[in-house]
Amino acid sequence: MTVLQLQPFILAFAMILGAWLVKFIKEGYQWRKKFQDTSLDLPCPPHHWILGHLPVMVKLFQKIPRDAHPHIYGAVIGPEYKLPKFYYMDNWPYGPSNLVIIDPEIAQQVTVLTSYDKHPELMRFTKPLAGDNNLVSVNGETWKKWRRIFNPGFAIGHLMGLVPEIVEDTEAFVKALGKFADSGAVFRLEDTATRFTIDVIGRVTMDVQFHAQETDHPLIKAFRSQVRWLPRDLTPNPFYSLNPIRRFMMRRNIKIMRGFLDAELEKRLATFDFTLDPNSPESRKKKSVIDLALQEYLKEARSEGRVITKLDKEFKENAITQALIFIFAGHDTTSSTLCYIYHLLSKHPEALAKIRAEHNKVLGPDPSAAADIIRNDPHIISRLHYTLAVIKETLRMWPAASTVRSGAPGKNITDPETGKTYPTDGFLVWPIVFGIHRNAKIWPRPAEFIPERFMPDPPEELVPLPNAWRAFEKGPRNCIGQELALIESRIAVALTIRTFQFEVQYDDESWRDKVVEFDGKPEVPGTFEEGLKPEQGKIDNFMGDKAYQVLLGTAKPKEGMPVVVRRVKVY
Repeated sequence: MTVLQLQPFILAFAMILGAWLVKFIKEGYQWRKKFQDTSLDLPCPPHHWILGHLPVMVKLFQKIPRDAHPHIYGAVIGPEYKLPKFYYMDNWPYGPSNLVIIDPEIAQQVTVLTSYDKHPELMRFTKPLAGDNNLVSVNGETWKKWRRIFNPGFAIGHLMGLVPEIVEDTEAFVKALGKFADSGAVFRLEDTATRFTIDVIGRVTMDVQFHAQETDHPLIKAFRSQVRWLPRDLTPNPFYSLNPIRRFMMRRNIKIMRGFLDAELEKRLATFDFTLDPNSPESRKKKSVIDLALQEYLKEARSEGRVITKLDKEFKENAITQALIFIFAGHDTTSSTLCYIYHLLSKHPEALAKIRAEHNKVLGPDPSAAADIIRNDPHIISRLHYTLAVIKETLRMWPAASTVRSGAPGKNITDPETGKTYPTDGFLVWPIVFGIHRNAKIWPRPAEFIPERFMPDPPEELVPLPNAWRAFEKGPRNCIGQELALIESRIAVALTIRTFQFEVQYDDESWRDKVVEFDGKPEVPGTFEEGLKPEQGKIDNFMGDKAYQVLLGTAKPKEGMPVVVRRVKVY
């Protein structure tokens, strides 16, 4: 083909490129102008006309580990630049510009008083994990419908009936920890805790036993692979989404996950009686979340005059989608929380002594008898007040995630002190739970681990501002699985904390050469990459703690929190 023949193609390409450049420059100018507009008076760090807030992030890279979770950066910027209860960040062109909220009263404005829609960025993030219409990201009537259908399965009264099954999976967790204790090996606590929580979620949601603590289940392998192909730090990488291997692996993983759940759902419902009255006592005997959701779905269909005699495509697709998002959201919150509970208690012997004393008092002096006691009397865990306080304080210091909402025209936030309004249109509205939970103007002594602040009658000097604890967010879009997380965490802690002592291994420079996988075999290099490898002379801790959170799906402990576990005797 001659140059003359190529000219039309070259001209067309040049026109497309030119149009893109014009749009790019115009969009960039509009964002930079908005932040420089003194009439808007947007509170923000020092802003550069060309680079936006990139210099701010580069400066923070000198103080905070580069692979730290974004919510750590978001929480630090406010105090660093003496900004008020909220501030704006110009992130163009690397991502959406943010309205960052670090005050509970303003957070209430966008989550409770008016529940803003979830931001499209969240769907872009969760779609590869679960698909469209997942409850974490979808909005409007679709969200209302499926939240209403799945609510009964996560009601606390229903979940308490599943405690015996949760105890059984926790016993497998105790057994796994015991093997590590007997071998003295270094292992990644986050992986072990994740396998436990996935087993629980499989039971609760679909009445399926994954046996993830004993075997490398294909669904779990695909799921964890999928999470690892998600972006994991703040470094802009324009070629990330173009990686053909990433695209292939993510398609392969989602096919494996949805295929397995599809088969399980068909098997689970093969004997389902679609003629059963959803309001009858017999229908209430169904125990899994999916069972109860199907009952609600049938009830809605009958109220609309539809008669369903077999599993239809709409319910099936949405059931698989929600099961995947429950696995993702549920395993992240509880597994990470358990890691930090053990870590914080190992650093605070006085709190460790208190929680063990409570277990001796409520569950009896023999730790090996605690499983049967809880199994036979599930409501006994409601008497573990200090245990719940430890869990909530851990979630205060190391929350797993924050909500992200879409700003919109006509929707403004109001500074409660001045009454002045500020725009949200065009911004990703981000109430950073990490920042709210570590805000010294809201929480007395926020850097300290003080479970007593969550006891039924806390000391007056430890009481924070109203609505300050937001580990599961507030309002209609709060976490559907929060009660399960708290039940599961209490049982796990009750069955382990008097038997094991955990010691993190970050300071042992050779731990990576000694780490083993769940089956006791040496870890295959590259299997886990939870955070960047420490670099000589670079920051490797946050506020003195090397177990800081990194972005891997949600907030995970750095490198999976390598530990050695030892057996202890508590009398």
